Amino acid sequence: MSHRKTSGQKNVADKVEPLKLLISIVEKGKAEELTNLLEGEGFTYHFVCIGKGTASSDILDYLGLGETEKEVIFSTIPAAREEFALNLLENKMELKRRGKGIAFTVSLTAVGGATMLRYLSGSLGEEVENERKKRL
Repeated sequence: MSHRKTSGQKNVADKVEPLKLLISIVEKGKAEELTNLLEGEGFTYHFVCIGKGTASSDILDYLGLGETEKEVIFSTIPAAREEFALNLLENKMELKRRGKGIAFTVSLTAVGGATMLRYLSGSLGEEVENERKKRL
């Protein structure tokens, strides 16, 4: 069975711009600073977890990571703002300096459902807020 869009219908994916998953690994205790920085620029979805590396000290030294216990932050960002987000973290979180951390992105090519896509892109929160304002 095929589903076709009739003219005038729009798929949720058509309304949301492509997303990237921004993965940041920083010193323990720095995740809140990083997420506040990103939220100040309109990046609203973050998942923070503790990471404990098993790499040898040679590899850690090469990557400039030093300690093995880190905070790992997964954030969704619009693909069009990828360079801006990476530059922001590089400059404000001093990721150029040895031992301060690392940030990189990967493409998100699929998510589980329209609601999740709107949530990850930040548009679901806007929709809820707009509905709330209409009721007031």
